[in-house]
Amino acid sequence: MKLYDILSELEIIYASIDDILTNPDASQQAKDGALAGLQAQLAELTLAKEDKMLWLARKVLNLEAETEAVKAEKAKLAARQARLERQIEGTKAFMQSALTPGTKLKDGAVQIGWRKSTGVVLKGDVDKLPARFQRIKIEAATSLLKDCLQNGDSEALEYASLEERNNIQIK
Repeated sequence: MKLYDILSELEIIYASIDDILTNPDASQQAKDGALAGLQAQLAELTLAKEDKMLWLARKVLNLEAETEAVKAEKAKLAARQARLERQIEGTKAFMQSALTPGTKLKDGAVQIGWRKSTGVVLKGDVDKLPARFQRIKIEAATSLLKDCLQNGDSEALEYASLEERNNIQIK
């Protein structure tokens, strides 16, 4: 049985229990009999739900482990990429120093040419540039906001609020 089916069945059983308990026409003996049957179903579905949840927790642990393995492989590949890019830049720099600018060479596989480009070289510290030559990134200081909200800062209350969260933890 799928988890969503189990949850739906549990809701139906809870609704049935409420109906039985609130039915003024049924005798206590009839209520007890009906509740006993529902109690067995409830226990079975609760056990099935717990089994599914434990399976999902194992799946989460496996996915976390796989994520870590992918991160490690990604770091190895990023280091390899950086090495290759440095090798490319070093080789190009060597070629530029060894060839006279404007010299064109080619064969069946490659062609060496030159193109002009213009770049900006800063003469001083970036912080000393006028504001019109700077780019500023604005973002919320969430940790400061959290501290201020926890301390009852009325100004912070105008812009943010605290939200209590329950996050599942799987070990």
